[in-house]
Amino acid sequence: MTYETILWLGQDYEGYGSAYYQNDLFSTYQDLYTVYTYGPGFDGYSESDDIHDVLQRLPAQPDLIVVANTWEVQDEAVDEFSPHPDLSLGEIDIPKLMFLNKEYKKLDLKLEYIRNNGVDYVTSVLKHRCAEWESKTGATFIWEPFGIDLSQFNYDPSISETYDLAFTGSIHERWIDERQEVKDHLFKNKYKDFKWWHNFIHTRRFKERYDGLTIYWGEWDHKNLCWRSRAPFGERYVTFLNKCKAFLNTLSAEDIFNPRFWELMATKTLIICPSDDYYGLLEDEVNCVMYDDLSEFDELLHYYAAHDQERQKIVDRAHEEIKRYSWESVAENLMSKIQ
Repeated sequence: MTYETILWLGQDYEGYGSAYYQNDLFSTYQDLYTVYTYGPGFDGYSESDDIHDVLQRLPAQPDLIVVANTWEVQDEAVDEFSPHPDLSLGEIDIPKLMFLNKEYKKLDLKLEYIRNNGVDYVTSVLKHRCAEWESKTGATFIWEPFGIDLSQFNYDPSISETYDLAFTGSIHERWIDERQEVKDHLFKNKYKDFKWWHNFIHTRRFKERYDGLTIYWGEWDHKNLCWRSRAPFGERYVTFLNKCKAFLNTLSAEDIFNPRFWELMATKTLIICPSDDYYGLLEDEVNCVMYDDLSEFDELLHYYAAHDQERQKIVDRAHEEIKRYSWESVAENLMSKIQ
């Protein structure tokens, strides 16, 4: 069948500064289909509703129910996945598609939700786990990587490249090692564990072998002199990426191929990443550069900081490839698979 009218179950993430992929996915579906929203933060939401109450109030019956990537209780101290556990989706036979999000958190609760609510299709960015989770839940799992909003993330040649290397975001030390290893490798020992103090000694906190390079490091809890986050958001974030010649990025927790890879490609920022297969989406010296150890990381960093033409060849190829991964392409590809 063709799906044209969708009931979108999610939480309203408008105004949530770092929710790029959540808001981008939502707005893409709004552009492509007739979408009715339901969930915390949206008009008409009530904790007392069940799914029959929700359907009765809609202007038209949906062809598909989407459990969005914002439909979850983020607080890990709360032993519950769904923000509305009594909605009881399993009582209706309308097809259901769920976007599995942050597979490294509350996974057992999410799989239980899929089983108990009769979810038909689940999309995940973890290709190597789909078969396992399919057997546990009875749902059809579909691998689909994140997309990108190319109207938001773009290359601006008028912006001067200020930083030879940058990193912002979470270290994810609970789940991965690579980001912490690079941080330990870059910083002088006495400065590694500082937070806001970094801003007063920014140029002196990196080891002597990086003299002559401009490095920006901003974890989520780092602040600048105006007490703003050193990890920029919104338009400031896109401008910041355009200022970077190269950017450290790795797979996230559970080997998730995160949206930042696409954001860097879209802004012509060179990806420096640990060697991996990256689900076939990245290729060394084609659309990124990969290092096997920290000595090679140093070699690549210094080489591409000094050889703009070689760096430009790689980021130009990456920029051309990114057109295939717009959110519109991702959504249409997914919908064609379930149809």
